[in-house]
Amino acid sequence: PGRSELELAPGESAVVEVSLTNRISSDRIFRLEVEDITGSSDGSSAVSLTGEARGPYSIRDYISYPEESLTLNLGERARLPVTISVPLDAEPGGYYGSVLVSTIQDDGQGGDAPRSPIIARVGSLFFLTVSGESKTEGKTLEVSTINDSWWYEIGPIKLGVLYENTGSMHVN
Repeated sequence: PGRSELELAPGESAVVEVSLTNRISSDRIFRLEVEDITGSSDGSSAVSLTGEARGPYSIRDYISYPEESLTLNLGERARLPVTISVPLDAEPGGYYGSVLVSTIQDDGQGGDAPRSPIIARVGSLFFLTVSGESKTEGKTLEVSTINDSWWYEIGPIKLGVLYENTGSMHVN
């Protein structure tokens, strides 16, 4: 899935199935990793990956999966169980991250040889709500037209909305 939203109590676990299909070539190694995500303060991007750094609402320690890499031949599909486990002492609120999948071609000599110096990754976003007392609030800071025109004779009119989340939970 592109996005999974879960609500769990401290001490609970859930499993989300992530599907991988090799549509590239034979003998591809797929690697999985977890990164936290954040939003941007200026609205320039909806989601930003944090890399090795921990995000302010880190889900990194809550996510696990059985294998960090697997090999699929062309046309093969794998369904990987991703387990989200909330510790008993977890604070109520929102936790956010992504399970990322990258692919590298096997060089046939036991090592990994990327075909290109750029390794593309695709991710599945996880939005976890830990139940308990939390704050959901925010405000609209700005509504403006996208192309800065102030007069329109016909529509549609493209609008930009800048919303600030001031709570401890994500808002749809």
